[in-house]
Amino acid sequence: MLKKFIGTFVLNMTLVIPSNAVAAEDYLLSVDMNQSVSWDSSNLLPKENQLKKVRYQIPRENPDKLIAQIFLEYPLTPKATILDSKWILGLWLYAPGVYCYNSQICNYILEIQPNYGGQSSIYKHANKIDSASRVLSDCKAPWYIKNDPGGSSVVAFELSITCLGISSSFATYAFSSYDIGITPRPWQFTTPNYIDNPYSQLAEKSYLANGGKSGLGKAPTSPALDNLKTTISKARTQIDDMASRYENLAPEIKKRLDSNKDWKNFLKLEMQLVDFEDQVENGSLSETDVAAILPKVIKLINSQISGLAATLKIIPKFQCYNETKETATILNKSNSCPKGFSKVRT
Repeated sequence: MLKKFIGTFVLNMTLVIPSNAVAAEDYLLSVDMNQSVSWDSSNLLPKENQLKKVRYQIPRENPDKLIAQIFLEYPLTPKATILDSKWILGLWLYAPGVYCYNSQICNYILEIQPNYGGQSSIYKHANKIDSASRVLSDCKAPWYIKNDPGGSSVVAFELSITCLGISSSFATYAFSSYDIGITPRPWQFTTPNYIDNPYSQLAEKSYLANGGKSGLGKAPTSPALDNLKTTISKARTQIDDMASRYENLAPEIKKRLDSNKDWKNFLKLEMQLVDFEDQVENGSLSETDVAAILPKVIKLINSQISGLAATLKIIPKFQCYNETKETATILNKSNSCPKGFSKVRT
């Protein structure tokens, strides 16, 4: 996908800068790579798709976890989504040399991008970039968005050093491209540089202690996010239960509901719910986003309850059902069923 860019992107390197002392207390390794540099068309990228820098961290409690973070130059807007089909965002991670791909002598090349379900898409190339022969890794790696105190939006990937075979020294940089309708499409890259991990010998022991490959892929969570997921689940249960009930109603009852304003409004609520579900599924919610969405979901549930209270008045307690023909109809005026039909609850 990016072969022509990775092979021709030659820029001067600058030194990586250790992050502040506070981070060093929480991490075995915390390294900020140089600020991004401009590709010839990076100024054409929309603001929220522009890169700022890359940071790598290894937490003390798990030396096998390599947290790769892409800092965006500007905060994401509420409507923005990392999984926009027009946006290509990700990282190259490879060894042994910064420019080994020019000679096609890399030991390995990892292509890392966000994907659906909160899990990264990681392709492993051999000694050169080759989309035809690349292999999709089965090493699960959660990704998520967080807010940096400096105001940037950060896209973070949690990589397993052992599972992915990441060497103690590797080269890396981030890329971003957005389709704005011109050819060639604009791209931006951060400068390739090295990361040295003096703690790589601790990785395998930690990997095994955490369950090996089966212990990977657990997306970060929080009480607030868990609460949001539970609330969304309640809203989904109400809609699915009512949808199932609707499908089993007699055609005459369905016709009454279809023309009812409250029922129409109730159905519209599902489109809102799907949007909330997608945001959670995409793993793109910050704590601020979670706090903002929760009251909206609660409001949606309250609207569901109001809509159900109104529509349930239209639905009778009983209808008639023919098991042989698998058809339903309404009770007659004498409150009984036609021949061949049994009286059942709606």
